[in-house]
Amino acid sequence: MATYVRGRGIRRLSDAEIAELYRSGLDSDSIAARAQCSGTTVLAIARAAGVEIRKPGNSVYRKLNLSTDEIVARYKDGQSGPVIADAAGTTANTIYKLLHRAGVQRRPPGSSAEAAAAAARARRRGGTDGR
Repeated sequence: MATYVRGRGIRRLSDAEIAELYRSGLDSDSIAARAQCSGTTVLAIARAAGVEIRKPGNSVYRKLNLSTDEIVARYKDGQSGPVIADAAGTTANTIYKLLHRAGVQRRPPGSSAEAAAAAARARRRGGTDGR
């Protein structure tokens, strides 16, 4: 493996290799570990190569199976965050963040349509709702 002497240290990847890895979607810290340099160095090399720098925490974007409008509509129809997350191919936390950004007020836990239906069935049977 070739080494590249730059500044104060020795790197294991060339500038072109680093820029290509960043362009392909790999995050700067992962590239830095491979290249044996800092994440800051990786970003500086990517900038110099004309690669658009992503916002922190957004190294890889994964397209959801549902649009934001569909997620909001399902939540307003009473589906729970975890149920929507399964349909969208993501986590409930991502769904709740998306709903927050869309200005949707979050329901109290256990107040989804499924929970309301279970409580109604229990009342009809003369029992409690299990809480």
